[in-house]
Amino acid sequence: MFAKIRSLFSSKFGAFFALIFIGIIAVAFALGDVTGSGTFGGVSAGNAAKVGNQDISVAELRDMTDNRLRNERQRNPNLDISQFVEAGGLDTTLEQIINRYVLAVFGADHGIGVSQAMVDAEIRDIPGAKGVDGKFTTESLRALLARIKISEAAIRKDFTQNLYAQQIFPIANKGTVSPKSLVLPYASLVLERREGQFAIVPSSLFLPEKPPSDDELAAYYKENATQYIIPERRSISYALFNSDIVDADAKPTDADIKAHYDNNKENFAASETRSFEQIIVSTEDAANQIISNAKAGATLQEASKETGLSVTEKSAISAKQLTDSASKAVSDAIFAADNGAYAKPAKAPLGWFVVRITDISKRDARTLEQARSEITDIVRAEKKDELLAEFTTEIEDALADGASLADVAKERSLKVETSPSLIITGQNPEDPAYQPIAEMAAILPKAFQMDNDGQGQLIEVEQGRKFAILTVAKLSEAAPPALSKVKKGIAQKWAISKGAAQAKIEAEKILKAVESGTNFKKAVADSGLKLPPTQDLKASRFELSQQGREVPEALALMFAMPAESIKKLEAPDEQGWILVNLDTITRGDANKRKNLLDQTQEQFKNVFGQEHMAQFINAARAEVGVEKSENDIESLRSSLSAIAAN
Repeated sequence: MFAKIRSLFSSKFGAFFALIFIGIIAVAFALGDVTGSGTFGGVSAGNAAKVGNQDISVAELRDMTDNRLRNERQRNPNLDISQFVEAGGLDTTLEQIINRYVLAVFGADHGIGVSQAMVDAEIRDIPGAKGVDGKFTTESLRALLARIKISEAAIRKDFTQNLYAQQIFPIANKGTVSPKSLVLPYASLVLERREGQFAIVPSSLFLPEKPPSDDELAAYYKENATQYIIPERRSISYALFNSDIVDADAKPTDADIKAHYDNNKENFAASETRSFEQIIVSTEDAANQIISNAKAGATLQEASKETGLSVTEKSAISAKQLTDSASKAVSDAIFAADNGAYAKPAKAPLGWFVVRITDISKRDARTLEQARSEITDIVRAEKKDELLAEFTTEIEDALADGASLADVAKERSLKVETSPSLIITGQNPEDPAYQPIAEMAAILPKAFQMDNDGQGQLIEVEQGRKFAILTVAKLSEAAPPALSKVKKGIAQKWAISKGAAQAKIEAEKILKAVESGTNFKKAVADSGLKLPPTQDLKASRFELSQQGREVPEALALMFAMPAESIKKLEAPDEQGWILVNLDTITRGDANKRKNLLDQTQEQFKNVFGQEHMAQFINAARAEVGVEKSENDIESLRSSLSAIAAN
């Protein structure tokens, strides 16, 4: 397990991923998947590192490690914090955080601007901060922050860091065009063809005639007990409730509706919004050149191809939003242009805006009565969010004060149910036909992080809509089942194991005969065994790549062998042994395959772009200065490992 996790952290991709950890925090906040409380308990109040004059607290490192562990558990449910830390998870998380800080400090030192208006625009795009009408409201944002226990200051800091990175990346990450002499050998490798044969020596040919004795079976089971371990199981007591539990109290009054109308009159006044496609360049001359190219018949993307930048689209933007996120000059230019036309290039802190208007939408002013239905929905949603936040906070406070799940559920008329003992994937080893309720997909990952002390916990099953109060009713440690419960299956495995051992011996005899000069098919025939017929293997590397992860093991092995060689390969589940014989390797030649050369060249461009970004961050780190507090980091490492041990 450790090797697989380490391979991600130490690979070229993993190393680069650690360098470009940008935008993940903002996305996590938007999805409500990050909590400021963490799940690892108390830690030192010290600092893990210092970037320039900014401190990275141990608490921030702890919380981010917690978040990354939860993400990794989506792929590996049995991964615990100790394994994650030992495999390098804590260290790479710290590197990711440091690099975010480095880009922000470097950007600020070199005059890259991130205004409050830009951060506000990002926050307004958080899905959870929007009302039922799809528009941002302060009340919805506050309700979201209350649910996920994050301060507005923390969100603003992360969005600020992301905005610095978003402005730096397009330049620093730009790759170079590789010469044909470098690209050709790699492109040609894709066209390489190999031909050979394979044969299977099945374990089923050599199964023992007599069943195992009790002593033989017990010894086999003891020796192989780790293969049959049932993972840790937990029985979960839970009480479910939906957001509609507060519906009755969320009904808006006439006074509520009028107050919203009076406080948001700008939303009901006559308005105009514009949709457009845009690209931002560094100079006015470049902007004018793009418009000139576009007016000659090219699309905006085609006209700006030489810049290497991508066109972005904006929908239903008001003049005020444009002024806040870009500049007054940009807003005036865009709102002065006709539909389908190009706006006059205008400057903002990010550069010169080249914009083509794609839609103009105008709305007349509305009276209170005309807007009543819309306002009713908005106010109802806002009140519901506030009441739900209060309701869930009361539950969390009660649990924190020591109230039991039964007490909390009884007071709120909730039904408590208890699941069978399940593994983290939702399976019941005692009942293979058992089907968990759909909510268990969210409940079990949380429940397997909880202590077995009877303490309850409130979780979101479906963001903002469905919740569950949990407690661990029973914990069963990972262990193999009693032999008496699996005796029949173990006897079958014992027989297959014996057959596989003999199959290996017979396969090695054939292999040695081929290595001594005997033709592969003749060596198989001379074995005297009733083996399945030998099969031909023919393929190119390109054909292999088209199969994705479904490449047969024998075919994959053939492409890892030298010419005129033979190898043996164990079949899955001890079903036998596979012999792979490689006859010929035909080299590929991509010299006349322009599409393949271009594709490979583009891949090289991406690789070099990643290398440029890595070197840029290394240089930025050296300039701004990075100091790590090894004592505080090791203290956190020890505390996280101790949690898993307990």
